[in-house]
Formats: sequence, C-alpha cells, structure tokens
Amino acid sequence: MKRYNRYLDAIKNLTVAFNGSNLTNRRYISTMGQNGNPADIASGALTDQSMQIGAPRMFFGSVRADF
Repeated sequence: MKRYNRYLDAIKNLTVAFNGSNLTNRRYISTMGQNGNPADIASGALTDQSMQIGAPRMFFGSVRADF
C-alpha cells in the first residue's frame, strides 16, 4: 500500500538551494577608491580615498516549486 499526502501530489519540480559567502568570516577590504572622490587638481594627487569593508559571513536559501 502506497502512502502519501494528497496535498503534496500537486507540487512538481521541487528545488531547494542553499549558498554561503565568506565562510571563514575574514575581515577584508572589498573596494578602494570607487566613490568618485575628486582629485586635487593642483598637485594631481587623490585627496579623498575611500575603503569599503567586505561583507560578513552570510547564508542564503531558497525554495522553488511548480504547482
């Protein structure tokens, strides 16, 4: 005798996805000088450099099902 839930019979192509980034949770600089800060025209040097920190450890998940 086959047992199943009749409500689950309507679900087709069930997909579960899981992803993670920066698994070691390291601190790092992800971008330097990309904020469009102006250069000092007189000396030719960049005066307002910027550094942006990288993203911390993150996990993502999703579930997809066709009915």
